[in-house]
Amino acid sequence: MRRSVERFNGTVDFGVLTVREDELEPMARRCREIAIRELILEGRQDYLLFDVALGGSNPYDLIYRLALARVTQQGSPYSQQRAHNMIEDLDPNWLMLVGIAGATPSDEFTLGDVAVASELRDFSVRAAVFSKEAAYRAGGGAMAPAVDAFIGLLAGRQHELGEWNTLAAIGLPSPPVAAKGAKAVYGDKGWRQKVRAAMSQHFPTPETTRKPQITVRPFAGGNALMKDDALWQEWQSHARQIEAVEMELAGMYVAASTRRRQYPILVSKGISDVVGFKRNAAWTRYACETAAAGALALLRLRPIRPREKPDLAPIQALRVAEIGVTQAARYPAATVGMRIRNSSNRPIRIIGVKVKTLQQVRTVDTAATAVDNVPGEWKVNQIETEVGKVLTIAQDVVLQAELSSGISTNLVNRNIRREAFGIRLLFGLSLFRLAVSLVMEDELEFTVGTVVANLHAGNPSGVIYDIVDLEWSDYNRKVDRRMLRDCLEDRFIIDDGVKAEIRKFLVRVGDLV
Repeated sequence: MRRSVERFNGTVDFGVLTVREDELEPMARRCREIAIRELILEGRQDYLLFDVALGGSNPYDLIYRLALARVTQQGSPYSQQRAHNMIEDLDPNWLMLVGIAGATPSDEFTLGDVAVASELRDFSVRAAVFSKEAAYRAGGGAMAPAVDAFIGLLAGRQHELGEWNTLAAIGLPSPPVAAKGAKAVYGDKGWRQKVRAAMSQHFPTPETTRKPQITVRPFAGGNALMKDDALWQEWQSHARQIEAVEMELAGMYVAASTRRRQYPILVSKGISDVVGFKRNAAWTRYACETAAAGALALLRLRPIRPREKPDLAPIQALRVAEIGVTQAARYPAATVGMRIRNSSNRPIRIIGVKVKTLQQVRTVDTAATAVDNVPGEWKVNQIETEVGKVLTIAQDVVLQAELSSGISTNLVNRNIRREAFGIRLLFGLSLFRLAVSLVMEDELEFTVGTVVANLHAGNPSGVIYDIVDLEWSDYNRKVDRRMLRDCLEDRFIIDDGVKAEIRKFLVRVGDLV
């Protein structure tokens, strides 16, 4: 849905700029996975707006509003214009630059790592005089004091970043690196030796893989794609501390200085190039992914207090008391029951329930489809309302409901009320993990939680099916081990007999002590 920027001016926490398409896509994808709302805003330019839930045990404890835009052409003049538009349209609390960068050969960081800018040295303005050494007008400077205070402690907060840098989080393995070949490096002899030594330290063999790290480094900027060791060494002779280089931060830095205020800039740049090294082209995509993953990891450290967002009051007022699922007797469907509470003093209108498949363990015989005209009633504030559909996987179901202040509200199908909060698991052919969300007005979604359900129509009896006959090889290949262990945790409300059978099986295959 498209909206005008006026309503959101002054509510955005981070205005995020990217340059390349492959920089924007992973950032938008990761935001979408944790967003409670996504909108397109129209102003001096278009924006993707995400309200992302980044808290820990309760994700809604930390909700940041991010506005993403793309600089469609490289260079500081274009990034300056985009940043200026963003400031005028949305007045974000901080600006953020996410994408890829190059780096000097170093034994401290390398390809795939995420560099956070501590300062900028701008080499955009250069005087070239015959028979004289090139001269540069000094530009840039330190990051804003608020950013400096935040990044100054990053080295001591690595344990708080979580598993942002695992293979599962990045989504693809790091590409191979062959650092010892004669054609792997370029530059003068001394520079080639420096490059080869640094790369060999991080990647002693072509098959070596490593987890990316977040590191704070001084940046250089200029309207030049840095593939020349001579030019890089020239820049270092004027500012010997610089260690990373890219083309857009300088323009953003200029735009951030206004009469009203100095807008802080937080940089998350994945290292895709090392000056003097001919790397595998796949490092570009990998660095785009690490930059986006690193950016959200940084935000989870809560660098700023979230701005007030009155339009998110319904989300922040809801709390989940219980959630459960039962199987429809003759349909490949799961009916979900929820007990939720509204802690505010205003009614909250729910216009739909969304059930999304997060994980499928085995192949389904037939695809789950919407089931119309199934008799059933939903109890909402003691008022019975005909729905006419059961919840099916990946199916939006419109449900009218009013949640009154302080009242515990049941959304439970009357026909299955006795088992509404007892999950009956069938380990037959189609075990799923489902995410359940309430859909509210104004495009808001409140994720209630996840449930485990079996959507196989052929065996709806509610008993363990085939689990005792599984061998370890089948179990390891066909049944999600983590899901079975999760079923024993308190957040899943499962029949005690079912839990006992699961526990017995996990002990037998050696996956539980």
